[in-house]
Amino acid sequence: RSHREEINNSSRARSQSTVESAALTTLVRSQPPRLEEALARIRRLRVAELEKVQSDQAVGRARQAAQLEQHRHAVSSAAMRSLLGLCSITRLNAYDCALGTYDLDLALFVASEDARDPSEYLPRLRALAAMPERARMASIDEELGRHESALANLVAAGGEHAARAPAYALQHELFGAGLRLLPQRSEGLAALLAAYADRASRAGEHEEAACVLSRAGDHSGAAACYAAAGMHVESLCALSRTGMHAPAQLRARAREVVCGLREAGDARGAAEVASQWLSSECELLVEVQCEAHEWRAAAAAAARSERASDLVASTLVPAAAAAAVALLDMTKSATESRAAYLKRLRALRERRAAAAARQAERDAAMAADEEGIGADWDAASEASTVAMSGVTGMTGLSKLSAYTSASAASSVASARSSHRSTIMRGNGSSGRSDGGGGRRRKERSSKKERKAKAGSPHEEASLVRHMKAGVPTPDDRRRWRELCELLVREGHHEDARALQRALGAHAGAAAAAAEEALADMDGAERAKLEAAAAPTWDWKLLEL
Repeated sequence: RSHREEINNSSRARSQSTVESAALTTLVRSQPPRLEEALARIRRLRVAELEKVQSDQAVGRARQAAQLEQHRHAVSSAAMRSLLGLCSITRLNAYDCALGTYDLDLALFVASEDARDPSEYLPRLRALAAMPERARMASIDEELGRHESALANLVAAGGEHAARAPAYALQHELFGAGLRLLPQRSEGLAALLAAYADRASRAGEHEEAACVLSRAGDHSGAAACYAAAGMHVESLCALSRTGMHAPAQLRARAREVVCGLREAGDARGAAEVASQWLSSECELLVEVQCEAHEWRAAAAAAARSERASDLVASTLVPAAAAAAVALLDMTKSATESRAAYLKRLRALRERRAAAAARQAERDAAMAADEEGIGADWDAASEASTVAMSGVTGMTGLSKLSAYTSASAASSVASARSSHRSTIMRGNGSSGRSDGGGGRRRKERSSKKERKAKAGSPHEEASLVRHMKAGVPTPDDRRRWRELCELLVREGHHEDARALQRALGAHAGAAAAAAEEALADMDGAERAKLEAAAAPTWDWKLLEL
């Protein structure tokens, strides 16, 4: 009878092994592989076998228990060997997967069935078994490269393990996880945020860095990052949060910023800082608003001063007159250069159309020639010859700004003072200083891209971009309107009328030239050009 039982047990074990092998194959060959589920299935088999042995021993069935002890892992061992064979084929690491479940017994079972050298895994498993649970989980996660999970377990482990968490998060740049897991207002979180801000600042994202430092409570660092981003108003606000600067010190700092921006030619940035931080210093405010061509703001600042009439006569009116002269000069030079650009653009397009027609004729002739006899036309060489032929007789182009810089106004602006240059299109005054130089580098890069070179393959595209850039912006037209208003108010009616007519003609001609250059423009571009040409900015009084 005992022999029959052994045969039945072996038969059942083989049958179950076949079933388990099929199930494991399905799990391992799934996409993606479900290796953890396969290991969990083997673990359940092993646990059931151990429980059966323990149950039989408990009721005193010694002989059957001995038999089961002999074959106690027959099914689970066979299943594990089958799984390891599949893993070797699919290049999966069953030991690491078992270790990642935090089940040390399962990891030991995998290693023993894989015939590994015990010296490779036993010391490590014993060291893990001696650790507290959360510390053990963190150590396993770190070993397997699961850094975010390791950080969470380090924090949960507490004590000396939690003390490692900030350095670990910093080492692996776990900024998002650290922000969620590290204690708020802790030194570790502040160090992590400072590292994140430093990385953002080195990438040129100074505003992002400033926001992060503000979150960390480092308002001095945030002020420096805002300044590097050219956001000087925000920089002064951050300085005020430090509590180390009295209002008088902040105003002194604001004056330094305004002075630096004016020297750098950033009149609009200086006007922004002065209007928000030095509103009581009317004389300085009038000067910087005039330089920025913010005429209404300058007039309002003068009106608040006790020396209103003196400021108007000594500062506001002379600045307006100088700006009007600069604008009239700009319209004249823009008219001349625009005519030259259009002439060149039309010539390029005529030659391109002629070259395309000749090429079409050659293609037709070559297609009709069955023997392939005929001239060997080199289309690329012909196109280059046609393009370069247009350079002959156009040497004067090299003196125009489109062939030397990014905008028609740049040559005029370079010869004018900073307060004159800000009123022109493309004058380099962006409204904010770039601080760290990133914005200036971008502007230089964009100017290099827009620069036209006579005879180059990109000359036509460069001229089209240049013509489009010459169209006055809404901001330009607003300043023109304010300037004409100021001239009328101060009794220079005829000067204002002449200026408005010149600027209106300039805006219309610039829009018409751009429309011709952008022959295939979409509806949005056409609407912008129509708005630029429409006389919506001018004063009807000056047309009477």
